Amino acid sequence: MDVYHRTLLQMLAEAFGVSTLPHSFFLDTGTSGYLSVLAEIEAATASRTLKPGNATLAAHCGHVAWILGVANRMLDGERPALNWDESWTVSIVDAAAWDTLRAQLKTGYEGLVERLSARESLGDDDVMGSLITLVHVAYHLGEIKQMLSAF
Repeated sequence: MDVYHRTLLQMLAEAFGVSTLPHSFFLDTGTSGYLSVLAEIEAATASRTLKPGNATLAAHCGHVAWILGVANRMLDGERPALNWDESWTVSIVDAAAWDTLRAQLKTGYEGLVERLSARESLGDDDVMGSLITLVHVAYHLGEIKQMLSAF
């Protein structure tokens, strides 16, 4: 596995809060990503927004879960038509829906790692897709953290 491949997996682990490295690349710690940050958040908080018309925390999570699903399908060789509107259908969640959404994030992340780890090398499409995915999920993590700091 080349250095890009290893670093990508390490940065994804950090973004999802499961890094075991003694340092971090872009967050305060390797465990301050999605899964650890969202573990203590209740459904009512996830359903809040900073102002009317803005996306809720749950909406950002639903969007990221959708992106992970698309990335995994693409790594499986599919080229799905993308309907970005469907990635924003989640807004308000109850406790059960919130648990399901967090599980979808975890499963999507684990699927991405599994697919990327199984490759001996990454082709151009894999590199492009993985960079887009990493940057996009990092952006939404920043949005979520900003929202949480304002609640």
